[in-house]
Amino acid sequence: MPLSFSSGSADRTVRYGGWLFSAPASLATPSAPTCAGLYAVQVVNPTWTPCPFEPIYFGHAADLAARAVAATHQAFGRWIAHPRAGTGLFVSYAALPCTSDDVLKNIVAGLVSTYRPAANVNDRPSRGLLGLAG
Repeated sequence: MPLSFSSGSADRTVRYGGWLFSAPASLATPSAPTCAGLYAVQVVNPTWTPCPFEPIYFGHAADLAARAVAATHQAFGRWIAHPRAGTGLFVSYAALPCTSDDVLKNIVAGLVSTYRPAANVNDRPSRGLLGLAG
């Protein structure tokens, strides 16, 4: 999987599919930029290298600060159903100011295709979660 972890920087950013995301922060205390961009919801997974954060959901927003990546999110139930969610949920942001909604959707589609995150399923909250095949 094309993932990298910048361990030399103070903020320990992550890169998914060539896009630079902020350091994973607790979902309970996110600090989102006030512009368009991407977000990745992650769980701790010690087998992921070089960074122990596995993306379980990718999304986008025209204004990341206005888009609540929290318990009110429509996919929150899928996030907490993930087997590793008990160790915490984390979020990272990729600020992409002046990026259109269509472009953001295409980027998210590419990330979902590459990483196949368990919670990026539509209208099937349990599919791919809890170790179920299919």
